[in-house]
Amino acid sequence: MKRSALVGVKLAVSAALLAYLFSSTDTGALEQRVRSADLLLLAAAVFSYFAMLAIATWRWRLLLETLGVEAPLRRLMSSYLVATFFNNFLPSNIGGDVVRVRDGSRLTGSTTASLAVVGIDRVLGFGALYALAATAFVLGGQVERQLAGARVVLAGLALVFLALAYVFFRPGTARRLLAASRLDRFRAPIAVDVLRVLGEADGDPELAEALDRWELSLFQNEPFRSEQLRAALAALLGETWTMRACLLLSDDVKAREELHAELAAFSEGDPAGPAVADAARRVLVTVLRSGDRTELVRDLDRELLGLPRRSAAYAIAI
Repeated sequence: MKRSALVGVKLAVSAALLAYLFSSTDTGALEQRVRSADLLLLAAAVFSYFAMLAIATWRWRLLLETLGVEAPLRRLMSSYLVATFFNNFLPSNIGGDVVRVRDGSRLTGSTTASLAVVGIDRVLGFGALYALAATAFVLGGQVERQLAGARVVLAGLALVFLALAYVFFRPGTARRLLAASRLDRFRAPIAVDVLRVLGEADGDPELAEALDRWELSLFQNEPFRSEQLRAALAALLGETWTMRACLLLSDDVKAREELHAELAAFSEGDPAGPAVADAARRVLVTVLRSGDRTELVRDLDRELLGLPRRSAAYAIAI
């Protein structure tokens, strides 16, 4: 019943919007323009538009797959069409991005991950637009090359994209930049703790390796993504990382049992799903906040033996 009512409301809103558009449009002039248009070019334009929507949806799906999320293309296309409507209806394109972040978070289980995916998608789209502009500038005539400020804008954007590529594809760069940013007073306590330790991570080779492998996993597809996460967890917590991670992340027995089942399957070769990827992130942050990875591992082993913890550094995992 509720679904039928919702569909009815959507149809009513769509009909009202169409009625408003046609009432404020000179339909006679519109008909005349359509009749005098080149039908072949018009069909090519319509085809190109829908091809653009299909490619953009496919790109969104690829980015979600890097997080281990298998998203149905039909569902993503539906969300993208709704987002396109909001982009056209609202004064800016932010409304459509909000829709995509909301729908993506239902698939990833994390608003942060969904926001990152949409943000990277925006960067890629802007990069494609820049490539078209640069090609038009190089291959165009004198009119394009004499546009005011074109050379300066294109050169400046080229530097921006080169800097982004350097940060994305060189392991450890993002970590060092965060550590050097000195924005502690603007961050939450968790971020402050992590930033403080990041600058000293190179003093612990296993921790530095885990950080680098986790960063690499963010930009790789399966099966390489899962391989990087397994190596990161092993570097952080050793060979028995499946059990140690369960102790680290939860005090609830049932939650530990469920997480151990996920991690055990992952350790045996299953791809990393959203729960495993989130667990890896939480393990990394908690180890960083502990301040002493070696001592933390000893405490976890004491708890495995039924002995009391020596430290409460990991009492609450992120």
